Amino acid sequence: MALVIAVAACGSGGAKPKPLANTGSSAAKPAAKKPATEFRFELVASSLEGASAEGVVRDSGTKEPLVGTTVVLSSPALQGEQVAITDEKGYFKLTDLPPGDYTLSAYGSDQTTQGKFKVEKGKLARITLDWDLAVNAGENAGEIVQIEAEPEPTFKTALEALRRGAMAQAVKLGRAELANKPTAQLHGVLAFATYGFALESFRFEGLAAGGSAKTAKDFKNAMANFLTELDKVQTHLIAAAKDPKFTLELCVACMAADDGHFRIAGFGALDVERDRAGKPIPEGDKRRRPTYRFDHGDLAWARAMISYHQAIANITLAYDWGWIDRLMSEDGDAKLDKKIKIKLLEPARIAKARELLLSGLVASDEARLAFLAETDDDREWVPSPKQKNYASPLAVDVALYKSWEDVVADVRTLVSGTTGISLKSLWSVFGEKGAPPGFIDLGAMLSSPKDIVFELGAIDRIEIEKNVAKRAKLMTTFLQGLLGNGYKAKMKASPLTDRLIQLRKDRDVAEQVFEDKLKYVLWLN
Repeated sequence: MALVIAVAACGSGGAKPKPLANTGSSAAKPAAKKPATEFRFELVASSLEGASAEGVVRDSGTKEPLVGTTVVLSSPALQGEQVAITDEKGYFKLTDLPPGDYTLSAYGSDQTTQGKFKVEKGKLARITLDWDLAVNAGENAGEIVQIEAEPEPTFKTALEALRRGAMAQAVKLGRAELANKPTAQLHGVLAFATYGFALESFRFEGLAAGGSAKTAKDFKNAMANFLTELDKVQTHLIAAAKDPKFTLELCVACMAADDGHFRIAGFGALDVERDRAGKPIPEGDKRRRPTYRFDHGDLAWARAMISYHQAIANITLAYDWGWIDRLMSEDGDAKLDKKIKIKLLEPARIAKARELLLSGLVASDEARLAFLAETDDDREWVPSPKQKNYASPLAVDVALYKSWEDVVADVRTLVSGTTGISLKSLWSVFGEKGAPPGFIDLGAMLSSPKDIVFELGAIDRIEIEKNVAKRAKLMTTFLQGLLGNGYKAKMKASPLTDRLIQLRKDRDVAEQVFEDKLKYVLWLN
């Protein structure tokens, strides 16, 4: 069992200075000492082949992200050094780290600091260190510090563990508490915690350090386990919904904050990044990590979301993905046939996915109507047009709720097969040109699924073909194999894509890109 290391550092940004001869020594410190740099390390046990290190570099005073800071990892276990430069969010990531002793160095424009740590199998630790930067002959020398592992905190209640993002602890504590005294709120806590635990388990069991799939067998087993946990989430949501007065206060973003333990993405990954005017919210601003008061309507919202997750998991498990292993092998191209056939192994799972999609649409309608009926206005997760106390950057009005209602109706006709997605319109949603002809018939793909067949070189041939007629024929052949019964030359077009195109036009908020807005619209289920 290897480790994933999440690393966050605070220091000055800038280019890497020349190496310092006395980096490992403790030089005389200035009279007025002030910790200028803080590094946070979190070691999370996983089943990955190699570890990864990721984090955010921020100014220790303003908490603003620092762009252009050089982060270097060196170790006898590595061939050379691993180097990363922080991006516009101060974020960096280094991957494929074998177990061993490491030295991490961060270089700013006028300072450098170093720390040693060990990547070991089976360890779970959270470490926070401060460095006082030493000054020597006009140059700063980092003091090398040996890092000692500090165990993850032990929480007393499931709710306390959940609020800090310790999902495994929250699940374990919650089950014990539920056996002693079941309550609707506890079912809600377990729904959240089980979902978080499911995401973490899938990430570490099914995906490699870079985020790609591991072996097809590992991926399939991880997906099957993920689906099992999602079933438990639905059970808890249904139980919690039996209490019409259900409430649960949670700061979702705090779970992935610097002192949180939920590590599906980088530090601050769940922060609210923009305000309703579309302007970025600065790092350290309390608005980035609001506390929500989840209520009965939010349970219906969650049931819809989990239903969609379950549908996707069932569709994935229905097919044989073994060809990925052959493709990823050293001589993958030689082992693969000219045509790739992804065999449909379990058609019943596709039928189940269709059922889950329809159930999710019903729950989405229930959530929308529940939100419209609410009379309070208290830290809303999904607000109604009348409610103003919410943190979402999306302007919520009557028009948005009408769009929500219409989109659910559109998807329902897609699932039933009475309408299809125009490929031309779909390309337009994302501002792309050169769309292929035809439609995607989602209903046919769900009611009579087939093997997925495509040629590896088909896309290349399509791109280099200059003749318009030949290009269209090549694309049609490719889509027929890829979509099977789901490709139609002609059918009634769904208005869904046109609604998304209109969304791009109507909600063109200053400094807010369409992809950001689409993310929050999808958040509405």
